[in-house]
Amino acid sequence: MLQKLKQESENFGRRQMIDDKEKRCIWSGESSVNLKRIEVETFSGVKEMMVIPKFEELTRSYFQEVKKNEKRFLVGIAGLPLFITLFIIIQVVFSRPDSEILFSALALLVFTGAVLWRYPFATPETIVRFGILKSKKIVRSVAVILIITGLIFILYVIF
Repeated sequence: MLQKLKQESENFGRRQMIDDKEKRCIWSGESSVNLKRIEVETFSGVKEMMVIPKFEELTRSYFQEVKKNEKRFLVGIAGLPLFITLFIIIQVVFSRPDSEILFSALALLVFTGAVLWRYPFATPETIVRFGILKSKKIVRSVAVILIITGLIFILYVIF
């Protein structure tokens, strides 16, 4: 009985997400009756999306930018932080002062913020919920917070 209720609840959530997605513009997140169905190429294949006709070109150019920069984004988010983490491990092994390790960790924070600022790509769920435009603003806001926090603490470590 409990399992059945849980499954029905999950199915309702999925149906609601699909219904909301169908009624909202993927670019602006606005609900509209005048939506156009378009196909765009994403990293996971061709997807159909609903967009207000005046935002069609912006939506297509956004997904072209994502496709063009996806490898750089992945290297920036996963590759270089792994390199800095390896650097921190090497510092620990060779017993460097704690301030250098902290400095490296904070540099990672600033670097991650810089990557997010340059490539403001949000998760598909965030885009469905808020639209591309608001998602980019959210990602850039997080980037600014990471950069400022990292710089403040780097200055604290230095001085």
